[in-house]
Amino acid sequence: MSETYLMKADMNISSTIKFQNDHFSAVTHKLQQKMVSPLCGLVQRVSYMNRSTNDATFMTAGGELTGVHILRNQKNPGPNAYHIGGGGFLQDEPLIRVLAESAERYAQLTSALYMQSKIKFHSFQEGAAMGLKQISKSAFTLFGADQYEEEGFPFTKFSEEVPMGWIKMQSLTHEDFSYVPAQFSLVGYVPRISKGEQWLFSAVSTGSAAHVSHTRALRSGILELIQIDAAMGHWYSDGLAPRIIFDNRTKGIEKIIKKQFNTTSLIPTFYYLKSADLPGISVACIVRDDQNLPAASVGLGCDMTLESAMYKALLEAVAVVQLVKLNLLYLPKEQKSILTHGGEIEYLNFDSNVARYAFPVHAKTLDDKFISKGIPAQDLPADSTMSYEEELQHLIDAFKRNNFDLFGIDMTTPEIDELGIKTVRAWSPNTLALCLPTRPQGHHIRFAKYGGCTHFNPHPYA
Repeated sequence: MSETYLMKADMNISSTIKFQNDHFSAVTHKLQQKMVSPLCGLVQRVSYMNRSTNDATFMTAGGELTGVHILRNQKNPGPNAYHIGGGGFLQDEPLIRVLAESAERYAQLTSALYMQSKIKFHSFQEGAAMGLKQISKSAFTLFGADQYEEEGFPFTKFSEEVPMGWIKMQSLTHEDFSYVPAQFSLVGYVPRISKGEQWLFSAVSTGSAAHVSHTRALRSGILELIQIDAAMGHWYSDGLAPRIIFDNRTKGIEKIIKKQFNTTSLIPTFYYLKSADLPGISVACIVRDDQNLPAASVGLGCDMTLESAMYKALLEAVAVVQLVKLNLLYLPKEQKSILTHGGEIEYLNFDSNVARYAFPVHAKTLDDKFISKGIPAQDLPADSTMSYEEELQHLIDAFKRNNFDLFGIDMTTPEIDELGIKTVRAWSPNTLALCLPTRPQGHHIRFAKYGGCTHFNPHPYA
């Protein structure tokens, strides 16, 4: 398969602008034919949302994954449950993102099935007695006593004597393997409650990626880890994110915004999320609307060049605008009334928290974390001039310098491999993970680098 089709999922600004906007590329069309079918496709349906007269001129698509709940012996989670979607102002962009994200989700959700024979079940204590190399006990210090004592808190304290599933992952920072908890690293793994396993933390898809090669997929996965670490470190600390001031370095993004937002009340603004000590440029984009709901939608992007990071964040934010509109349709009237008047509801998933910031009274609170004081784009970290392979090694070396563990595992299933796509999972116990909106890893040692976890207010990320 040509490497051009998923390169667009990397959102290379220069190549995107040059792409013709009158048809799908032959490669995209061929991939769609292989993946999309209501009966036997990896993707059962791709839907495009109609824009309103006030929307920016972007296309937004969503995908319905094949029935993995049947394989997993679970109830049908319903439409949009897997948050598969994508946006763009070119016809290929939304579809490419939907197809790539569907492959990644499928790999993650079926991982416990495909890797069932590789998952060992034992306690930390038993693993040590067998001489197995396991992650450090310190990696299980995630929450404080005050959090565990909260009514309805979903996780349990780690015990060396309680059994759990373990998966062997390749260390990317050392030339060996290590066993890590399957529930931390595999989204598809469900703790074996009947055998005494307990929920310690829920895995998220962050760090998983699909691409045309393992190198590019792994690079994207590691950048996602860095992005979320910076986002969580910023949000739950007293840190502030400065607005990015456009200059000669951001002409490409400015051109896109001028063209695509010229007939709307939506206003996109970009903010720099500084990592404590890891490379890459992490950006948050907030699309605000002072006339309509949603009042604010937030997207994230991280890359080795500023404009690519900004473009990723912009596309995610625009897609979230449409996602929130759907959320508001299904939001119970009582909850809608509570949020309208500044009250709070239970934030149990990544739909409820983004709905919160759709309401003006809550959207205004984003200004407490994302500030108008700006930083010129030219003062941000320099753009990379390295190859993909060199960038991957650069990212791994940064984890080594910080004495961080970084692990990877190939999740490419036979079905995905036949499509010419590779899926990988990168995971590190030393970075902050995307958490349930009001359940940050309050006692994770990583927070010390960001000044400590100072509150549990719901984050705005989907």
